[in-house]
Amino acid sequence: MTWAINQGGYDNAGKTGKKEVFEFLSNIGRVIFAAPTATAPARTPSNPYSPDLLPLMEQMAWAAGDPNLAPSVYIFLYTISYYFRLTGPILVQAPYQKPTGPPLPPSLQSLPLDELPLIYQVAYWLINDGSTGNTKAWNFLQAIGTYLNAPIRTTGTGLFEYPYSK
Repeated sequence: MTWAINQGGYDNAGKTGKKEVFEFLSNIGRVIFAAPTATAPARTPSNPYSPDLLPLMEQMAWAAGDPNLAPSVYIFLYTISYYFRLTGPILVQAPYQKPTGPPLPPSLQSLPLDELPLIYQVAYWLINDGSTGNTKAWNFLQAIGTYLNAPIRTTGTGLFEYPYSK
């Protein structure tokens, strides 16, 4: 996901960033009062990624924009808000919602939507390791901050860590 975000802003011509990434960033950025810019330049690393990633990111955007958030999606948004605002999310109307009528986008034919909360749960566990935890998750958080033009406000461990006992 980091590599897809690092491709830069969405320019409608598909020469830079992808619309699915723009939708994802828009729907999660709303909880910190930030929006992605269509003119953000690409940055590294932005290596090739699996072709099913973009449909997944669009589905994740819709899940983050659903007014009836699954608990793990809410905790993911809370984690994002914690790192960027040091507080919980402000849930304003999301700009991108799951389509309900034709033409249905290819993203609705990808991952079964009932599995998305599990993906969000893994994402917030990884991010909550903070800067001393999972490097790839930290790079993901930094990519989000870059394209939402939002500085990370803390580098410590987040509130919702993986439930393991020492």
